Amino acid sequence: MGYLSQRKKSERQQLFLKIMVIACGLYSFLLFFNSTDFSFLAMLKNYLFQAYVITFVLAVYAFSLTRWATGVFFLVCFLVQYGYLSASANIFLNNKIEQGTSIVLDKNSASPITVMPSPQVNKYTIVNVDFSKMPFRKRQQAFSKLGEFVSQQDIPVIIYGDWGETPWSRNFKSFMNHTGLQVKNKIKLFSCDYLFNPLAVPTFYVLAFANVGVDDVEIVAPQEKGCAFAVSKLKVR
Repeated sequence: MGYLSQRKKSERQQLFLKIMVIACGLYSFLLFFNSTDFSFLAMLKNYLFQAYVITFVLAVYAFSLTRWATGVFFLVCFLVQYGYLSASANIFLNNKIEQGTSIVLDKNSASPITVMPSPQVNKYTIVNVDFSKMPFRKRQQAFSKLGEFVSQQDIPVIIYGDWGETPWSRNFKSFMNHTGLQVKNKIKLFSCDYLFNPLAVPTFYVLAFANVGVDDVEIVAPQEKGCAFAVSKLKVR
């Protein structure tokens, strides 16, 4: 490759990295600000997991070009995004426990909130939720009612389904802080149309207390009438 071609390639790389530095830096900075669910910022935060993966790739790319300062900057942004994600959700691994009783939960209701009998009588309460088609105001009310329900239970609660939001959204985080429930499964990217969709907002989660682990969340093929989400293979201690 000639000198001029090499120089043009280097200039393109430098321009690309400058644009990505501005975009990643601004995105990571905006994470420190609260947002309403109607705002543009809230929409950007929905794709935090995708931004997290892209930032890591950019850091590796910058280091491969021996642009050390740029690589370190991307790495700092990556750590900021990791802290924001990991504070409310598991990223790549399910939260497991070594020993316990295995149960299978299947999404079998289109109701927003469905309370089901426990496989082991009087051991825990199972709740299936589907907030995916609810507008923001009704979803706020549903989170509030569900929080009241959890606080009234004398036995542990397991809640799973499509929450219509990510765990790092304001509603979801407030609900978990109020109830003490934790996200048990890793982030899953899928939609009603595709079993894997890299641009999907991850909204399917299993919530429970410390005595519950998730072995697997299996995404089944979408059905003609709406989504058929998941069979959650849980282990309860």
